[in-house]
Amino acid sequence: MIFDLGQRKIQKLGYSYMIPIPTSWIRDMNIGKGDTLNIKMTEDKSLKIKPSQGDNGCLANPEKYT
Repeated sequence: MIFDLGQRKIQKLGYSYMIPIPTSWIRDMNIGKGDTLNIKMTEDKSLKIKPSQGDNGCLANPEKYT
Protein backbone atom coordinates (compact mmCIF):
# COMPACT_ATOMS: atom_id res chain seq x y z
CA MET A 1 0.00 0.00 0.00
CA ILE A 2 1.32 3.44 -0.93
CA PHE A 3 0.26 6.71 0.71
CA ASP A 4 0.99 10.00 -1.05
CA LEU A 5 2.36 12.43 1.52
CA GLY A 6 2.77 15.28 -0.97
CA GLN A 7 5.84 17.02 -2.29
CA ARG A 8 8.69 18.42 -0.22
CA LYS A 9 11.32 21.02 -1.15
CA ILE A 10 14.97 20.20 -0.54
CA GLN A 11 16.53 22.57 1.99
CA LYS A 12 20.22 23.29 2.55
CA LEU A 13 21.66 23.64 6.04
CA GLY A 14 25.39 24.27 6.05
CA TYR A 15 26.94 21.49 3.95
CA SER A 16 23.94 19.15 4.29
CA TYR A 17 20.67 18.81 2.42
CA MET A 18 17.41 18.14 4.29
CA ILE A 19 13.91 17.02 3.37
CA PRO A 20 11.13 17.84 5.85
CA ILE A 21 9.16 14.73 6.89
CA PRO A 22 5.38 15.10 7.30
CA THR A 23 4.28 15.46 10.92
CA SER A 24 1.49 12.93 10.35
CA TRP A 25 4.08 10.25 9.43
CA ILE A 26 6.21 11.11 12.49
CA ARG A 27 3.18 10.71 14.77
CA ASP A 28 2.02 7.49 13.07
CA MET A 29 5.49 5.97 13.48
CA ASN A 30 5.66 7.07 17.14
CA ILE A 31 9.03 8.79 16.68
CA GLY A 32 10.35 12.26 17.39
CA LYS A 33 13.33 14.55 17.71
CA GLY A 34 16.55 12.66 18.40
CA ASP A 35 15.31 9.31 17.03
CA THR A 36 17.16 7.78 14.09
CA LEU A 37 15.89 6.60 10.72
CA ASN A 38 17.29 3.98 8.37
CA ILE A 39 17.43 5.21 4.76
CA LYS A 40 18.07 2.85 1.86
CA MET A 41 18.20 3.51 -1.86
CA THR A 42 16.28 0.93 -3.88
CA GLU A 43 17.19 -0.39 -7.33
CA ASP A 44 15.00 2.26 -8.99
CA LYS A 45 16.89 5.00 -7.04
CA SER A 46 13.92 5.81 -4.78
CA LEU A 47 14.50 6.10 -1.03
CA LYS A 48 12.99 3.80 1.60
CA ILE A 49 12.80 5.37 5.08
CA LYS A 50 12.07 3.38 8.23
CA PRO A 51 12.48 4.10 11.95
CA SER A 52 15.51 2.39 13.50
CA GLN A 53 14.62 -0.57 15.70
CA GLY A 54 16.16 -1.88 18.92
CA ASP A 55 17.42 -5.42 19.44
CA ASN A 56 13.95 -6.65 20.40
CA GLY A 57 12.36 -5.45 17.15
CA CYS A 58 10.67 -2.47 18.82
CA LEU A 59 11.24 1.20 18.24
CA ALA A 60 14.22 2.44 20.20
CA ASN A 61 12.27 4.73 22.56
CA PRO A 62 8.52 4.03 22.34
CA GLU A 63 7.90 5.05 25.98
CA LYS A 64 9.21 8.51 25.12
CA TYR A 65 5.94 9.33 23.33
CA THR A 66 3.30 7.59 25.47
